[in-house]
Amino acid sequence: MLQLSLSDLDKPPSGSQQESQTLLAEIRRAVQASQRCIVITGAGISVSSGIPDFRSPDGLFQQLKQKYPNSVSTGKDLFDATLFSDPAMISLFYNFMGELRNLVSRANCTPTHAFIKELDEAGKLLRCYTQNIDSLEKRIGLETSLHASPEDSSDTPCSSPPSLISDCSSLDTDTIDEKKSQAAKRRTHRRRQMTLERTFTRAVQLHGDLDNV
Repeated sequence: MLQLSLSDLDKPPSGSQQESQTLLAEIRRAVQASQRCIVITGAGISVSSGIPDFRSPDGLFQQLKQKYPNSVSTGKDLFDATLFSDPAMISLFYNFMGELRNLVSRANCTPTHAFIKELDEAGKLLRCYTQNIDSLEKRIGLETSLHASPEDSSDTPCSSPPSLISDCSSLDTDTIDEKKSQAAKRRTHRRRQMTLERTFTRAVQLHGDLDNV
């Protein structure tokens, strides 16, 4: 498994940074060579849009603790199912979720979201699994619905490809083989794209989204 610390890329030139640059190039080549990509994301990809993560010193857990010092001992308290037995905690929870929703409404998609969308447009994205509830994946055009309709799952008829070589008399064997190989690659790409179109859900929101809280 290739693992890259993006923070190393912003540091002054050093052995660590050079190793990270080399690893980043390897990751880029692996993505380019892949036929299918599964992307798993968390809160970190939305931080640059202005949405805090959870565990950073200025993250949501710490903000909650500072904002409600008499009710919340740790930020996790507001994300525990037991809060629904306490009317005061329920009120805090929905107030907080309302504030978070306002924050998300002003957020813009990040370069990471744009990269995931590029994978989708290239026919490489099989699925994006996200822990985030901000629905920024939906905003960039990735389908998040898990409810398929009959037309979504039906096979799309594919017309027969045109004749590859209308007149073979003027072509040598190597040229004919090359054209056949190129046509086979195009058909493979089209079949892959049709499969992705039938499995239409691109982004799976593992914890739901703010629209349904």
